[in-house]
Amino acid sequence: MKKMLLSLFLVIFFGFPGIVSAESVVDFQGDYQLESSGEIEVTETIKYDFFDTYRHGIYRYIPYRYDYENGGRSYINISKLTVEDQNGQKVQFKKSIENGNIVLMIGDPQKKITGTMTYIISYRVKGGIRYLKTGDEFFWNVNGNGWNVPVESISARVTLPEGIKEGDVRLACWSGEYGSSTECDTKNQEGRIIKFSDNNLAIGHGLSFTVGVPAGTFEISKAGFLGSGISDKIIIFLVAISISVVVLVFVLMLRHWWKKGRDPKGRGTLIAEYSPPENLTPIEAGTILDGKVDSRDISAEIIYLAVNGYLKIKKERNKLFSGNKNYTFIRLKEAGKKLKSFDAILLDGIFESADEVRMSELKKSFYSSTQKMKTKVYDSLVEGGYFKERVTTTVGKYLALAAAIFVIGVGVSLAVGQINNILGIIFMPAFVFSAIIIAGFGLLMPARTAKGVTIKEKVLGLKEYMKVAESDRLKFHNSPKKTPEKFEELLPYAIVLGVEKEWAKQFEDIYKGQPSWYEDSNSRHFTPILFVSSINNFSSAVTTNMTTPSSASGSGFSGGGFSGGGFGGGGGGSW
Repeated sequence: MKKMLLSLFLVIFFGFPGIVSAESVVDFQGDYQLESSGEIEVTETIKYDFFDTYRHGIYRYIPYRYDYENGGRSYINISKLTVEDQNGQKVQFKKSIENGNIVLMIGDPQKKITGTMTYIISYRVKGGIRYLKTGDEFFWNVNGNGWNVPVESISARVTLPEGIKEGDVRLACWSGEYGSSTECDTKNQEGRIIKFSDNNLAIGHGLSFTVGVPAGTFEISKAGFLGSGISDKIIIFLVAISISVVVLVFVLMLRHWWKKGRDPKGRGTLIAEYSPPENLTPIEAGTILDGKVDSRDISAEIIYLAVNGYLKIKKERNKLFSGNKNYTFIRLKEAGKKLKSFDAILLDGIFESADEVRMSELKKSFYSSTQKMKTKVYDSLVEGGYFKERVTTTVGKYLALAAAIFVIGVGVSLAVGQINNILGIIFMPAFVFSAIIIAGFGLLMPARTAKGVTIKEKVLGLKEYMKVAESDRLKFHNSPKKTPEKFEELLPYAIVLGVEKEWAKQFEDIYKGQPSWYEDSNSRHFTPILFVSSINNFSSAVTTNMTTPSSASGSGFSGGGFSGGGFGGGGGGSW
C-alpha cells in the first residue's frame, strides 16, 4: 500500500508518466557462527522484492580481497557456497571471480520472475578473525555498500563459541554510507548470542559491526595464499612442483634435441664457392640454410625464373603521390621437363589465367599454389638427401604436441580453478610454459643429414664470396670474371643470402641498357644497385599479393570503526 501511494504521489505532483518501479531488499539477515577454530559459518537470508519488474534473480558479490589506503592488502577465503530458497530447495547460480570479488548470479537465465523471493546464501570463511594486541576481533560488513536498491530491514546474529564470559565481550555497530560513524539502531547480547539491527538503509548504505573478545579465544585461522584457503607452505610446495615440471620438460627436450635434432658435424671451415652447389635453386639453398621457405625465398625464385628466360618482370610506372608499387609478369616460355616440380608449380600458378598478369591480380588465386610449391620444396630436399624428414612434418609433430598440452592444461586448470581459483592459477603456467618449450624446440628439431651439412657450408662459402669488397677479391683463387651473366646467375642467391647489395656493388657500371628479363618503366637503364635497393619493395609486394591468403568478404563490428569497514561487504541487485 505504501509503495502504491508513493507511486501515485509521484505521478500527481511530478508528472511521471506511469507507475515507478521500486525494487528493494525487504529484509537482510546475516547469521554468523564463530567457531573456536577461527573459521566462520555464514548464512545470509535475503528477501528481495522485484516489485512490478520481471528479472531472472539477484546477483550478490562478496569481496575476498581488501585493499587499504595505506597500500596494505588482506584476504579471506570463501568456500562451500550454496544457495537455497525459503523451502530449502537449491537455487541455480553461477559463480565467477571479478576484481577481488566472488560474484554470484543467482537465478535461471532461461526464466523470469517477479514479486517477492527469498534467497539463502551459505558459505564458510577462513581468515575473518583479526588477531590484535587488544584481543581477537570479528569485524564484519553485513550487506556491503554496493547494493543498488534500498534495504528496508537489516539484522545480524553472531553466535560465539562456548566458554566466553559476557563481560569480556566488546560490541560496536555502525550504519550508513561508506565511512559513516553513525551507530546502528540496536545492539545487544544474551549469553553467546549477539544481535545488531537497523532499518531503512538507502541505496549504497550498509551495516557493519565488531565483536571483540580476549586474545587467544580463537585459534589462528589464515585465509591462505591470496585467499585460496590453502596454507602458504602447500602453495610454495605446489609452485615448486610446477617449476620443477617446467625445468624437467626443458631438460628432456634439450636432451632429445641433442640426440635427434642436431646436425652432424661438418668440415668446420668455409671455402669460397663461385657457383651454386649441386645445381640447387635459390629457394632450395635458402631453405637448406635456415630450414624454412619464406617470402624472400619465393621472391628470389621468381627472379631466378626470370633470369633463366621463363618470364619477364616489368615494374610499372609510379603514379604521382602514390606509394603503391605494382609489377607485371609476362610469360616467355612454358615450364618444360627440365624445370623442377616446385618451379613448374610457381610458374603455372603465376600464369594460370593469362600469359601477362599483374602481381596484384594474384592475391585471390596464388596462395594455394604457394603452399603446394613449399611442400614440393621440402619434399625435394628430403629426396635429395639434405634433410632426414620433411621440415614441416618434423615441426608439425612438436607443434601438435605443444598445442595438445596447452589445450589439456587450460582445461585442467579451468576445472581445478572451479574448485579453487588459486590452484588453477598455479597449474596453468606449468602447462603453458611446457607447451612453449616443446614448440620452441620443435622449431629446432629438423635435422640436416651429413650431406645437408656439407651443402650448407658450401652455400655459406658462396655467401662469403659474394659479400666481399672488390679490393679483397684477389684473395680468392680462380675468381670468375665480372660479367652481366655472372651477376644475373648469382643475383637470386645473393637475395636469399641477404648479400644482394654487396653483390650489386661489384657490377655498378657493367650494364648499358636493360636486361631481357627485367623492365623498369621509370628508367631506360638497368642499374644493379638501384635494382637491389628495390628488392625489399618487390619482396613486400610478393608477400602481400602472392603468399598471404585473401581475406573473406563480409561485415564485422568493432566495433577505527565505520559503516563499510571490516570483512564481508560487497553488494548486489537484480538481473
